Amino acid sequence: PKDMEARAVTVRQVITFARQTPNARVCLAPEGYDNNDGRLIVPPPGAGRFLLQLCHAGMTILPAGVCAEDGIYHVRFGSTFSLDTQDLAPDVRDERASRRVMSAIAELLPQRLRGSFVS
Repeated sequence: PKDMEARAVTVRQVITFARQTPNARVCLAPEGYDNNDGRLIVPPPGAGRFLLQLCHAGMTILPAGVCAEDGIYHVRFGSTFSLDTQDLAPDVRDERASRRVMSAIAELLPQRLRGSFVS
């Protein structure tokens, strides 16, 4: 319960920051933690809602794929986009927003790291 409360406080602080700070930038990993084998995993419930709230506060998504190969870190950036799923039920909005962001990240990674977001 303390962990959930701390996460909720952090989410509110980030959204307030996004709304009150011109040209604000936030870097986050939607899935919340790394998978042991480096493949992308499905974000937890609520991650999509959080991303949608950031977009509604005026931010855009800049997907970045980060991986290490042969001891060298590689970073690839995609094109920015915004999220809009207003006409859907809340749980569907959450899932679609998460999937859209994770799919954009997956496109920037080697096939073996894309997890369930294989195209």
